[in-house]
Amino acid sequence: MAKNVLLKKEFDYFQNKGFLIKREFLKKEEIEKITNTMKKDPNFKSLFNKKVDLNKDKHLFSKNLERKILLWNDPGDDILGITSRLEKVVGAMEQLLVDEVYHYHSKITDVPFGRSGWSWHQDYGYWYHNGCLFPDMGSLFIPLEPCLVENGCMQIISESHKLGRIDHFKPEENDLTIHQERLEYILKNMERVDCELNVGDVLFFHSNSLHSSNTNTSGKTRLALLCCYNTKHNNPVREHHHPRYKKITKMHNDSIMSFNVNIFKKESDFVKNRTSTPLK
Repeated sequence: MAKNVLLKKEFDYFQNKGFLIKREFLKKEEIEKITNTMKKDPNFKSLFNKKVDLNKDKHLFSKNLERKILLWNDPGDDILGITSRLEKVVGAMEQLLVDEVYHYHSKITDVPFGRSGWSWHQDYGYWYHNGCLFPDMGSLFIPLEPCLVENGCMQIISESHKLGRIDHFKPEENDLTIHQERLEYILKNMERVDCELNVGDVLFFHSNSLHSSNTNTSGKTRLALLCCYNTKHNNPVREHHHPRYKKITKMHNDSIMSFNVNIFKKESDFVKNRTSTPLK
């Protein structure tokens, strides 16, 4: 594990609240380079707007919700893969999860106008079914555009990771979520935080932290990169649609700005089918 990237007070805040907003963790120039590289690639627009069925797992996803998402397991050597492997990104996640981590998967997402991106859920509500025995997992949310309440920024319930894993279910017209009665009590007794982020800010959050997306009422996009990590000691006990432990190759923190290859991922790099039976 690398030396500490975060201050002790930031580490303590994450352990207590289940999330941490780190302002200006990345440079605006780095985010601009990521988005410009994506936009220049002829494959990105067609792939991102293509209606690829990522909702085949009836246990998790609604077939009726529209969303734009590209998800991949192998970080790769393009600019998105480099971002997820930066020394300070991996180092911060290892510090927060107190173990070596590996890349579990990443995704590019948007919140369509007039819709909410995701229902209230814990990521471990999904990943528990993949054979990950412990919730020692976390994600990094990197806005590629400003994320505000009006364009569907993430909202998170502070300290909800202390509730442990909550049973999830899938309503007919929705994604995997928690029961409404329990959610109402949680929202009544715990703090809901709108995670508004500028370009360069990032959000670290624990796999048991309850979160969702605000409805996008702005008419603008809300493009974001999410990088998800699992700990080495939590190697999944079964094969599934995300990888088991594989040591991550870290990249120097200046790797985004020094990246000079205009490449993007191929369609074959993306996860299209999640049909594995959940672990009971």
